[in-house]
Amino acid sequence: MEIRKISPADLSAVIALMKEFAEYEDLSDYCTANEERLNLAMFGKDAFVEGLVAASEDTPAGYAIFYPFFASFRAERGLYLEDIYVQPDHRRGGTVDAVHRQERPGSCHRVEWSRFLGSIRDAGIRAGVSSQDVVLHRSEGLRSGSRHCL
Repeated sequence: MEIRKISPADLSAVIALMKEFAEYEDLSDYCTANEERLNLAMFGKDAFVEGLVAASEDTPAGYAIFYPFFASFRAERGLYLEDIYVQPDHRRGGTVDAVHRQERPGSCHRVEWSRFLGSIRDAGIRAGVSSQDVVLHRSEGLRSGSRHCL
């Protein structure tokens, strides 16, 4: 599995993967992303979003979307992992961990992400998700395996 930065040529495949992820989570009604808006967010004048694509034989099979944040108490930069999705046939091969380790700029001290305690689809949740249903994760420093759950 090759992991590389998302390029403008990847956007249609990334949008298709996003829609697949939204369908998996039973959130298709909320997935309104399109190539034009994603292109502006990632490659436009005021771009603030970055991403990685995991490709198998040049065919995208997964993606990660992330953006910077600032931790004021520590005065340090970090990345917030908004989405990470790998197609079912490509899971269990270390792809998610490889994507997670791939992009950590030297000035970025940590990566944060949140997840539902169970997938929305599996939990049967459709609306009104509370903060008790979400877990925040943080990966500190550049050490492998240093994930901490808050």
